[in-house]
Amino acid sequence: MRRIETEQTTDNSAALQDELIQAAERERQLQMQLDKLDKLKDDVSQFRKWLEQRSNLQKDFDDFKLEQEMKQRDSKFSGFQ
Repeated sequence: MRRIETEQTTDNSAALQDELIQAAERERQLQMQLDKLDKLKDDVSQFRKWLEQRSNLQKDFDDFKLEQEMKQRDSKFSGFQ
């Protein structure tokens, strides 16, 4: 009887150790996924900043083009004043 209890305890211990190893591996995989998500969030943040800067540059360029066009038109019609 004592031998059976010892074998069951050993089996239970081995099973729990296997579960612990699997849990540690799952934790490692989840941490890797979390790290990837953090990197992706950083990339998205940088991309948004880039888009905002690009939008501001485009607006500045459009304003400059409009200003140049208005000056050109003003110079064409300056003789009529």
